[in-house]
Amino acid sequence: MNAIYFLRLLHNSFRWMIILGFSFAIIVFVFTINMPREYESEAELNSSVSTSVNLGDIGPAPMDFFSTSSKVDNIINTVKSRQTLNEVSTALLSYHLGLGNDVSELLISNLSLSNLEDYFSIEVMEEWRGEKSDDKRRKAIDSWKEENITSEGYHRVFESEKSPYGLKSLGKVQIYRIGSSDLMRLTYRWNDAGIAQKTLSLILDVLFSKMKDMNLSMSRDVVAYFEIELENAAGNLSLAEQQMKIFREENDILNFYEQTEALSAMKENMEDELQKEIANFNATKATLNNLERQLSVNKELLRYGRQLLIVKDKIAAIQRQIAIVEIGAKNQKLISRLRKEERALNTQLKTDLLNKAAFERTTDGVDIKRLLESWVDATLALDESKARLEVFEERKSYFDREYRRMSPLGTNLIKIERLIKVREEYYMEVLHGLNQAVLHKQTLSMSSDGLTVSVPATYPSKPLPSKRLFLLIGGFIIGIVLPYLTVFLFDLLDQSIKTKNRAEFFTGKTVIAGFPSSSFRLAHRDVDITQLYRKSLNQLMQRILNKRLISNKSVTLNILHFSENSKKEAFTEYLLNALHSEEIKHEVHDFSAIEDVSKSKYKAYISNNDGLPNQTVDVNIVVHPNILEFNYNKSLILEPAINLYVLNTKSIWRTADTYKLNELKSLELQDDHIVLMNVKDYDMENIVGEIPKKRSQIRVLFKRLLDFTS
Repeated sequence: MNAIYFLRLLHNSFRWMIILGFSFAIIVFVFTINMPREYESEAELNSSVSTSVNLGDIGPAPMDFFSTSSKVDNIINTVKSRQTLNEVSTALLSYHLGLGNDVSELLISNLSLSNLEDYFSIEVMEEWRGEKSDDKRRKAIDSWKEENITSEGYHRVFESEKSPYGLKSLGKVQIYRIGSSDLMRLTYRWNDAGIAQKTLSLILDVLFSKMKDMNLSMSRDVVAYFEIELENAAGNLSLAEQQMKIFREENDILNFYEQTEALSAMKENMEDELQKEIANFNATKATLNNLERQLSVNKELLRYGRQLLIVKDKIAAIQRQIAIVEIGAKNQKLISRLRKEERALNTQLKTDLLNKAAFERTTDGVDIKRLLESWVDATLALDESKARLEVFEERKSYFDREYRRMSPLGTNLIKIERLIKVREEYYMEVLHGLNQAVLHKQTLSMSSDGLTVSVPATYPSKPLPSKRLFLLIGGFIIGIVLPYLTVFLFDLLDQSIKTKNRAEFFTGKTVIAGFPSSSFRLAHRDVDITQLYRKSLNQLMQRILNKRLISNKSVTLNILHFSENSKKEAFTEYLLNALHSEEIKHEVHDFSAIEDVSKSKYKAYISNNDGLPNQTVDVNIVVHPNILEFNYNKSLILEPAINLYVLNTKSIWRTADTYKLNELKSLELQDDHIVLMNVKDYDMENIVGEIPKKRSQIRVLFKRLLDFTS
């Protein structure tokens, strides 16, 4: 495809382009005679999408492109939503009903008011107008919608583009953001200025209500969720703390860790004192054994000494009590009294010993008095040590019991403390979430309140310029373009051979001759058709003469075709005329009509292995039958000849033609060419060169220009 191709399409469809262009323009003119004028109301809205406040950070909320675009899209989609338009439709109808019958033209025109009376029956109108409050009137209208949603009247009023209350007409409201600012512009057109202004005003009112409910509804649900969760978390925490209280009371625990630390320290101190007491006991016992060995020589004296042990036993009992008090409760008054009794008994015991044994001595010459005093002191010290050891053993048993009691309590206490910690952390998290949700709710509330009208809906005092001229121009352009596109599509989808280039592309062979269609002869009466045919056959005639001169024998022309509308008869006639004019002897062997005669004729053709009988002529023309329907004579095909495939440009080249042509190629034929019939006039010049005919100066200029550029 090139510029010449499109110009030829334009030339072929120019007549229909002009006819349809003016026809469409006339149709548009007729249908737009009573076209109503439209009024446009405008309003501006401050969306505050980039200047909102975030209470969580006490400053401007962080914004990005996507969040800003999302907020703007929310506003636009809310305006365009069916629910919003449905509420506006109800509110607008309720407003007009509340105006009564005598209203100003600024609010609603008489024509619109009369149309309103045509939409509903008088009874329904009076019932709605009887409602004093606007809310009740709106509820009555919504009830009527629900009851009559499938009726024709509902669709005529609330769905049609011709009604100011129709969703399709209300859906034509335009809303867009002004640049990258927070301002958004809304426009609405209608054939009544008052209705256009009021509709836009109601759209803004419904938008504010919708956006606030949409922004806060989810936040309210979140806050309510956290409040419930906080109450549950507080209850669970209180339950765990109560469990801890009961556990401490049942096990006498004030502070487990301090108690166990003190118990461990006391046990260690007790262990140290116990080891010291054991060492003291062993030393005292050894001393006593040595003293008793020395006193063993005087048994009587020893026996007398043992009688004195009664006093010693009393002293030992008192010392035991002192040890218990010192290790245990440490009552100073009781200790002082017991010490006083101990000193009194010791004084008595020593006095008796001095009085009765002052004269006695041991066998070693040791003073018995001093020995007995030492023995008595050692005995008393040993008894005191025994008493302390018994008390230490009891304390040790006490500590062991406390360790066994406290050990499992620690594990249970840790579990309870861990439970309290987990529930306390969950309580704090829920409390934090509640605080964030409340702040977010308040932020959204402030953002919703930031949605304000910067410019109220304007009253359009003048109608918009009429679009009638644009519609006429558009109709004329469509009428012009439609025929051209139709011709182009038909030509593009046409699978016929059509041109010389396509024929050579399909067959892989060169076109040696071409003949125009009958329409060419009618359209170009000034062209010498006979001369044109001879010019087209010049190349073929020259090839015949050259072949005759070289071989010095008859030249065979095989005329082959793939369909019955190939126009082979016309080509044969043109060829014979050319041979006759050149005075070349020729003979025609036509086998193309064998399907119309008996089968014996076909058998004679297919079984001919002797070649052509007449070799005295210069040219033998063999017209073969349709090679797609009948078998061809291979011996005739294989003779040295010029093979001419006659193709009609109006025929469609099919796969079967390709298969048959490939089959003939396998015979290795040498001199194969294409003859085209019904060639378009513009394609004839690609075969025979420029055709001499009359052309306008414009066509000559364009032709030279295109030839120069190509």
